[in-house]
Amino acid sequence: MPDTQKFDPSLVPRVLSLSVPLALAGQLENLVGFVDIYMVAALGPAAISAVGISRVVIMVIGVTIMAVLTGTFAIVAQAFGAGSLRDASSAGKQSLTLVAIFSICVSFVGILGSPFLLATLSGDPEVVAQGTSYLRVFFAGLILMALNFTI
Repeated sequence: MPDTQKFDPSLVPRVLSLSVPLALAGQLENLVGFVDIYMVAALGPAAISAVGISRVVIMVIGVTIMAVLTGTFAIVAQAFGAGSLRDASSAGKQSLTLVAIFSICVSFVGILGSPFLLATLSGDPEVVAQGTSYLRVFFAGLILMALNFTI
């Protein structure tokens, strides 16, 4: 590709092959939230609010995990591109360790702090009560979700 060319159409399929699966995965995560809201809709507005507010907390945590993973992927790709499989392996192991430690800490704080988090985002005691159980289930499984993203 000449230095003066700003756009190389031959890269479009490669970019799409990487970005489309990530975009679809993100949309599937949003779909989980919609399904959760649909499932609790019969329980009333407080349950819908509880799930909706909890999904905001879940999204913030998911974005944080993905940010750590994006940095790790770049480091692994650089090491792999440089032909250093040992460094790539080391970066991958460190990523697994970092995500595991992060998710265990966040899970512990989240399980204990779910009522406070929800009370901060909603003043309705019924929303806090119903959302606490939902959010605690999420935090209990956070390490599995985080390691799934990592692997």
